Amino acid sequence: MGSKCFTFGLGDNGQLGHGTAMSSCLPELVNGLPHDLVLISIDCGLFHTTVVSSDGEVWCWGMEKGLGLCPDASFTGNDAGDALYPLRVHSPETNGFKFMGPVQVACGAAHTVLVAGDGYRMWAWGRGRSGVLGRGQTTDSYVPCVVMWPPLDEDYKEIEAGMNREVKAREDAGATVESEQKLAPSAEEIEFLRRKLTLMERYATVLHISIFRKPLDERTLPQSFKDSGVFDIRKEFEN
Repeated sequence: MGSKCFTFGLGDNGQLGHGTAMSSCLPELVNGLPHDLVLISIDCGLFHTTVVSSDGEVWCWGMEKGLGLCPDASFTGNDAGDALYPLRVHSPETNGFKFMGPVQVACGAAHTVLVAGDGYRMWAWGRGRSGVLGRGQTTDSYVPCVVMWPPLDEDYKEIEAGMNREVKAREDAGATVESEQKLAPSAEEIEFLRRKLTLMERYATVLHISIFRKPLDERTLPQSFKDSGVFDIRKEFEN
């Protein structure tokens, strides 16, 4: 199922996409878009409109002389440079009409910016005054060009280093918790054995009293027991 696009307002340069240069006070359906087109983003410039579909097609209409549109700029003869119907923008990336990984489109007064590559690439075209196209120049571009990302300065590097330290700290904390979880069963087993040894010592004392009528004392043990080194079970266990 496709999407439908409705526009209204000023239409002097065909920016409404109704096939005329007339304004409209009520929403009207844009003519010329494919019926199965699924739109994910739309934006309006000063005299042009742009939409992006889920499969990477970019459609523009309105004032071509504003340079925000220009998919087929000619400006010859009596051509006003206006597109009254949507036109597809050519993609230098695929040498066709699809941009990979489309995300969002934004229109300036006379230029257009497309976020694509699943958020990792930007394309810009139109009027380049004041460097708005982000390619290190102020010249206009009639075709989409890749926006140049600036090199990281010291502030960005410090932020990135801080983020890396934070990630490392979280990883170390996770490793500590994992180690504690692994050691928890061993600690429980040791505590269980200690309780059993204590119980055995108490039982040995009771047994000694019942037989010899006096408490169990290391000093009263036969020399052979002392030499065996197995009397103090608790001490041997702890060592």
